[in-house]
Amino acid sequence: MKIRAFIAFLAALVSFGVIIVFILSPLVLLRSFFKHPATGIMRLITLWGDRAFRIVCVILRIQSTFSLPALQAMPRCIIICNHQSTMDILVVLAALRGLNLLNTRWVGKREALRYPFIGYLVRKSGALLVDRDGNPDDRRRIHEGAARARHEGASPFLFPEGTRFAGKGPIPGSGFRHVLPPKPGGFYSLRDAVPDAPVLSLTLCWTSGIGERAEAKTIFQSAEYFGARVLVTARLVWAREIDADPDWLYHEWERKDAELDRPA
Repeated sequence: MKIRAFIAFLAALVSFGVIIVFILSPLVLLRSFFKHPATGIMRLITLWGDRAFRIVCVILRIQSTFSLPALQAMPRCIIICNHQSTMDILVVLAALRGLNLLNTRWVGKREALRYPFIGYLVRKSGALLVDRDGNPDDRRRIHEGAARARHEGASPFLFPEGTRFAGKGPIPGSGFRHVLPPKPGGFYSLRDAVPDAPVLSLTLCWTSGIGERAEAKTIFQSAEYFGARVLVTARLVWAREIDADPDWLYHEWERKDAELDRPA
């Protein structure tokens, strides 16, 4: 099974390469048709991510279920999500495609600029890049980037945990079992820049084919998801509700942890 899963994972990587080289790269040239180039690139990235996730689901036999708000038009919002694996990026892009939220700006690590080709897309996509080493300028960059995103009609996206978590709790000293404690700085910098924006909170729950929590932190471990299931739930929270609770982000992570603690 492990060998078969690893072969399937390699096939998925090949599929990604074909899509990137022969489909996405030429379409990046279309960015000139948009008032804000990053808007065009993020639309393409979201569409690519949705299709790439569908390919991965076929190759790795992943079952996906999306429980998303049934709104005629999703407003511009701040998007947050728990984070377990690099596979989450494709899942989130598929969810955003389902919600027709194609124009987003992601908060990400500055070191991604060093990745071949991906670094180019990160730079051109208007990403809000941070150092993640306690640099006091990170919050300023996020605030300025969110204000720019608002001007461009985009929704900022953030993984508040700041890094991926793949393991079984409890997390020492936190009380959490399935998530890391959220780092509030980036989230509240986004809210300072767009205080009237609602928050779209995504929760990703991965389970293996035998019903246990799937664990894979990096893309090179993604074969662990062979035969797995992923459930994506989302809820839209209006700004006034968040304003009424100074610790809203922490309480939202408690809610996610409880949701993930339910039997698979």
